[in-house]
Amino acid sequence: MVETAGRIVPFNGVDSLMLGLDDPQRPQTIELEVGTTVRLVDRRLRKAVATAVGRHPMARAHQRPAKPFDLNDSWEIDDGVVADPVETCVVGNRTEVGPIREAFSSGHVALDAAPPFRLLVIHAPDGDRVLLSVNHAAFDGIGAIRLLQSISRAYAGQDDPLPDVDPLAVRGLLDEDRPRAVPSAARETRTPRGPAARRPARLAASAPGAPPGFGIVHLDLDVAEATPPAGATVNDVLVAALHLTVEQWNRSQGAACDRVSVMMPVNRRPEAWRSEVLVNLVLAVQVVSTPAERADPQGLLEAVTLQTRAVKVDGVGASSGMARTSRTPVLLRRLLPLAIDAVADRMADTAVLSNLGRVVDPPWFGGDGGGLWFSPPPRHPVILAIGAATTDDRLGISLRWCRSALTPDAAREICDLFLASIRSVRAPGSSD
Repeated sequence: MVETAGRIVPFNGVDSLMLGLDDPQRPQTIELEVGTTVRLVDRRLRKAVATAVGRHPMARAHQRPAKPFDLNDSWEIDDGVVADPVETCVVGNRTEVGPIREAFSSGHVALDAAPPFRLLVIHAPDGDRVLLSVNHAAFDGIGAIRLLQSISRAYAGQDDPLPDVDPLAVRGLLDEDRPRAVPSAARETRTPRGPAARRPARLAASAPGAPPGFGIVHLDLDVAEATPPAGATVNDVLVAALHLTVEQWNRSQGAACDRVSVMMPVNRRPEAWRSEVLVNLVLAVQVVSTPAERADPQGLLEAVTLQTRAVKVDGVGASSGMARTSRTPVLLRRLLPLAIDAVADRMADTAVLSNLGRVVDPPWFGGDGGGLWFSPPPRHPVILAIGAATTDDRLGISLRWCRSALTPDAAREICDLFLASIRSVRAPGSSD
């Protein structure tokens, strides 16, 4: 492995953006949860965490104090961790897990001392659960699952091979991305003069003024339930279903719903190490729909597929510019949250959907798999974020919402609409 202790590395563009969005009241944390069929031994797990942290530099990084006129924030890589990231608790039955999960994911993960993550083990009668919460300023969802794989492999005494790359040197890969024009086929109805020029619809709130924090619902589907028709992908089905869910929910609440825009992160790692390295190497793209497209679920799926296919073939478009490393003084960067909040209602997307795809070697901690769930963080006015991951023949879906905007009952209704929308967009003639 490359020697990294003591190295100082600048934030890349995504690090800086997520730091600007992060707030103790609105933490930008990535949620991962694994269900196991075994009873984990706390001491052995802490040793496995220490082993994994030693293998990944960004797992033992902390943010260095910056001076007002520094041109970038920076990370310092420590020899180990300063704070013990592992917590444990015991529950008597499964119903106690939900509130613990929501409290854990709603907690802020500070960056002033390593590590930039926290891990919670819930000992339960029907199998333990391992929860990971990562500050998104440190690394993305691909990095989070990779860290959990290292912890799982160390716990089970398995080999944990790493790619032959410097994990800190590759942090600048997004600076090499160059925007490409969106193909005319995907652009023709989305010019600045058309519907896409209007501000995105907002998912109708049902609990304005409620306390902050996140609510979370986990779904466990057979992957066949989201199998797409020819030419589309599971991701296309999920994105289209989210568009349809927003339309149906807003209609039920008497709220407007014109242009729906779903933010979809795209992994920019090279194919040779596509599932490796703890780093922020994702770019955001927007998948847009109009009311006319949403009137026909299969037509909606086609419209979504056209846009996602354009991303795969022609790149991520102009959004890559936002992820490049900036040389703006730190003093001005600290004003970023104010600037974001000022334009959020006009510019922010309607919702977020992030799909990790198929996890080839799930972190089952030496036992049989009990499910894997993942979600990105929503941030008001985006009040709903959905994450997905496939393991074997299971599709784990996590709906994460802002409790200040949606009640638990409303979130469950949205969850039901999402499941029904999955069935609608993938099966001609279906009705729910």
